[in-house]
Amino acid sequence: MPNSVETKTLDEKTTPRPAEGGCPPSPLTERGSGGGVVQKGSVEIDAEKCKGCGLCTMACARGVLAMSEKLNSKGYTPAEVVKPERCTGCKLCALMCPDVAIKVYRKKQAG
Repeated sequence: MPNSVETKTLDEKTTPRPAEGGCPPSPLTERGSGGGVVQKGSVEIDAEKCKGCGLCTMACARGVLAMSEKLNSKGYTPAEVVKPERCTGCKLCALMCPDVAIKVYRKKQAG
């Protein structure tokens, strides 16, 4: 019995491509008048509560957080905010933190 499933190969005409200019911006970010992404969130880390597990840095896909080289009073190297302008306010870092040492704030949108 012959195979009734038709197969096609992908070529330039059938391969999906992103829209011109790349992917659309995330709903958590917006474009400023100069075309740059405007911050929609901010992160605060309580360095004294942080035990330096690094889960927040792994959860942040935008590289907002990194582990500090400084020690807190308990001898741990806490996380710190290194690229605040990249924060979208997604709160993944705070959700991953077992020490509840992270607060995330979102900018209110008009409308």
